[in-house]
Amino acid sequence: MRVKGRLSLRRRRSDERGASAVEFALISLPLLLLLFGIIQYSIFFWGYQAGANGAREGARRYAVEPCADHAALITSRIGGASSGAVASSRSFSGAYPPQAGDSVTVTISFSPQEIAGGLVPMPGTITQTSTARVEDVEDC
Repeated sequence: MRVKGRLSLRRRRSDERGASAVEFALISLPLLLLLFGIIQYSIFFWGYQAGANGAREGARRYAVEPCADHAALITSRIGGASSGAVASSRSFSGAYPPQAGDSVTVTISFSPQEIAGGLVPMPGTITQTSTARVEDVEDC
């Protein structure tokens, strides 16, 4: 009778060998999806902040040099946060050429980097706007 008890214990151990692998497979998929989601949204918020910084610096540059083109500066400030082209536009509150005291509004938009390959849904295009007061119009 003692031998029979040991055999059933051994059988039970051998029957449970693959259980931990199956449990790990079931848990790892949602865990990896959660991990990729956290990373993807961290990259999205990094792009959101880079866009705000690019718009703010672009508006400041247009405030002191309103007649020059600063699209390259804005694109360089966004850097690797964009997955493609950066669209930027400027508008002045008054007539062109602007006068001192007018305000300039810079709007940029771009698509953020995507690492999960569409696995994690993204909010879409990042659009940021910044406004500054025009200070110097001597070079226009």
